[in-house]
Amino acid sequence: MAEIEKRNLPVGLTVEETQNYQTQLSRAVVERDEHEAAKKNFNDQANAEIKELSAKISRLGRVVERGEEHRMVECEGKNISGRWVVTRLDTYEIIEERAPRTTAEQQQEMFEE
Repeated sequence: MAEIEKRNLPVGLTVEETQNYQTQLSRAVVERDEHEAAKKNFNDQANAEIKELSAKISRLGRVVERGEEHRMVECEGKNISGRWVVTRLDTYEIIEERAPRTTAEQQQEMFEE
């Protein structure tokens, strides 16, 4: 007596099946390309954010390590005993002392006032 069994064997495709698989293939390629583009955009954005955070960490690390940071501080410059003296107005520390101001510096000050 003969037995019927099933085996996985190659079978030629019909024209309709070939077209169906071609459509599925092209859709899969497009979908993969879209995912790769989205992944690249995400990675680019994530890398930019990581770079920005790394710069912030470096800057904050330097501030913490030094215990100070640069800020705009009001200063006053005036002629004292023939010398030009610049003083910080927050601590009254003299930060610069030099020869008297030049005529150009005096004219610049007149324009700023």
